[in-house]
Amino acid sequence: MTAIELQSELLREISPIAEDEGLMRKVIGYVRKLARGRDATAEADEEIRTNLRQAFAEFKECQEGKCETRDLFDVLKEL
Repeated sequence: MTAIELQSELLREISPIAEDEGLMRKVIGYVRKLARGRDATAEADEEIRTNLRQAFAEFKECQEGKCETRDLFDVLKEL
């Protein structure tokens, strides 16, 4: 379905409750919650990408001998 078809379908589904203020408020609340979730997901995805880029850059530096690494067992002993 295209976006226009989906919009039409949404309006058809909402029309039976259009006169009920309480139900319409709930629908609006759900839509707002969905929109916030989408924005939060996009921000989280970008944060993950940024963290991965940084981790790969640090890994590359360590492979090139530009940073000091420690043995995993030494790190675990400290915990």
